Amino acid sequence: MNVRELVLDLLLEWEKGGAYSHVLVRSVLDKHDYLAPTQKAFLKRLAEGAIERALELDYILDQFSKVKAAKMKPLIRCLLRMSVYQMLYMDGVPDSAVINEAVKLAGKRGFQGLKGYVNGVLRSVQRAGGKVAYPDPEKDLPGSLSIRYSMPEWIVRMLLLEYGRADTESILEGLTAIHPVTIRFASRLPLASRQRLLGQMRERGVRAEASPYLDCAYSLEGTEGVRSLPGYEEGAFVVQDVSSMLAVRAAGIRPGDFVMDVCAAPGGKSLYAAEWAGQVLSRDIGARKMSLLQENMARMQAANVRLQEWDATVPDPTCKEAADVVLMDV
Repeated sequence: MNVRELVLDLLLEWEKGGAYSHVLVRSVLDKHDYLAPTQKAFLKRLAEGAIERALELDYILDQFSKVKAAKMKPLIRCLLRMSVYQMLYMDGVPDSAVINEAVKLAGKRGFQGLKGYVNGVLRSVQRAGGKVAYPDPEKDLPGSLSIRYSMPEWIVRMLLLEYGRADTESILEGLTAIHPVTIRFASRLPLASRQRLLGQMRERGVRAEASPYLDCAYSLEGTEGVRSLPGYEEGAFVVQDVSSMLAVRAAGIRPGDFVMDVCAAPGGKSLYAAEWAGQVLSRDIGARKMSLLQENMARMQAANVRLQEWDATVPDPTCKEAADVVLMDV
């Protein structure tokens, strides 16, 4: 199986719009669950990186190609994006191998006549040695930060207005950093069971590190197929960012409280709130989000969570002043 070709197809699907990138990545990993852990890690890193850095990658391509990225055929644009990302951000792959694989893929996918073009553009990037003429921050700070951190310029301008240059750069650096997968163990799980599962994960080559903020949270590295980890199907843990967990802890939920989570999918905060609350009303809109909520609630055995499809912008008189705590991740 050519993992790069899987990434190429994923990027083409993403370009069409209508599908979230993380959903596409998970779908491909689930479909090709037989791939080795290193292949899964490579696929996830390359797909997410090429998507996250798309603005910067197109800017770089525009400097080395007579045909601007926006005018390229979609397959060639996606192929060049993922290849340049490997050359600039993935040290484990020699540039020569990246270029050769890209040329082969162009021919395999029906673009024999553009193999020379693909080779030429990537060789030019290689010769430049990663040196790119980025916009001068002293002349155009929003434009410079937009390209360097691959963030839409309107967002950069908003951040600069709110936080200033130093904090904006810190925020953008954090957003583009590579983050490990974080899981939260269910509180009902005995400590001995948690340690047993962590041991089994480590036997599979997964590196698990306890969070400094919450004793139920662990960062995992070396795994891209969370669903295949021991304990997942039994509802021992849920994938959730520590920031999301801390938001729930900060809400001051007390035993017996009625909690409303009005933008709930995929359900991490609802599930965590349910460990204290008497009842949680978990809402979102759309069949895909509701299906994801139902899957997580059933797997985690959350008996005190009620799901309801509801648009949070539409007033609900039956819930006026009814909740003790309202969670809104808007």
